[in-house]
Amino acid sequence: MLYLKELFKFLRNPLIVIPISVVIVLEIFLRTQIYKSLLKPMSYAANIIRIQKLIQTSKIHPKVLIVGTSVPYQGILLDQLNQYGRGKTIMFQSVATQGAFLDTQTLLLNYALQKKDSIQYIIHFAELDLPWQQRYELELSNRSMLAQFSIEETIDLLRKNLYKISFEDYRFFYMKLFTYQNDLRDFILNPFQRFKSITRSKKYQHPDYSYVNTTNYAISAYGNTLEECKKNAFYGIPFYKDNIQITDEPHRKAVLDTCKIAEYDPSLEPGKSTWENLFFVRLTNLYKVALQNQKILIVVFPPYSKFMKHLRKKEKTDFWIQSIQKISKEIYILNLQVVLDDDQNLDYYYDTIHLNRYGAEKFTRYFYDSVVSYIK
Repeated sequence: MLYLKELFKFLRNPLIVIPISVVIVLEIFLRTQIYKSLLKPMSYAANIIRIQKLIQTSKIHPKVLIVGTSVPYQGILLDQLNQYGRGKTIMFQSVATQGAFLDTQTLLLNYALQKKDSIQYIIHFAELDLPWQQRYELELSNRSMLAQFSIEETIDLLRKNLYKISFEDYRFFYMKLFTYQNDLRDFILNPFQRFKSITRSKKYQHPDYSYVNTTNYAISAYGNTLEECKKNAFYGIPFYKDNIQITDEPHRKAVLDTCKIAEYDPSLEPGKSTWENLFFVRLTNLYKVALQNQKILIVVFPPYSKFMKHLRKKEKTDFWIQSIQKISKEIYILNLQVVLDDDQNLDYYYDTIHLNRYGAEKFTRYFYDSVVSYIK
């Protein structure tokens, strides 16, 4: 009894009660829609929340859903695509987002299928280097995205996908104080800048699409060879040419970063067969969501700039094709890798990987003309 009295006395101490109360209140607040609306715009977590919201609120009832990473996120113009499809009553929607590994793509696909029963076709954009980027540990940006879904569903998928889930991962998923730790710190340090960013981003948000590509900058401004681009992006070039802005600081940084990616081939790293086996498990679990829901699945091999030579290796495409056919012979494969291979190739790309507005307009036309024959 004496022990219990001392314990209660200790727990009633303001030095204990106040910090615990603050933590509990803050944890509850971070779980509300109010804080989610205050997340840093275009952050990984904010992108997932925006896509989830659009799936629920958009007036579009898509027949076709696009799944993938930043390549279709930036390279497909959904407003243009839906104009092409309107005559055939084919509507498109996308849950593609930047940096999404197969686990995030799986949860986004499952979420969309639960919310939109109009979906009949799934188009998956293959990220050709993805098989050799697999690891047993969770990649941090994807962990941020996964934390926006049901915890039980997320943990179940990660176990199926053979991840080694650490104590830090569980803590990150179950406690929003850890989930939003960095975002909350940035918000507290500069709330004025956060509100300014949110207001600015809302001006450019489309009511039906998560992203609309409006940038006209091209990697060609930095040179015609990879070495030229690296050098010019490192030292910088004038932002204006003939009184027209041809680049800015975010563009320069994107060119420099993706030039480094162009030189790095993850398939040459140790453990190749291990990562390929992991990839097959995770790709199978993604495609199962589509196939078990009786959806028609089409896999697209997208184009990349001429600098991404290691993504154009035939053995990488062949590995994807073999993996897809092992999962199901009923999956269609559409190879669009060379549709932008002309003299203007570098004018189509914002950096070595992603299309600018000009390239996206051209590719969206190619994409629609190529995929429409599969859709009834």
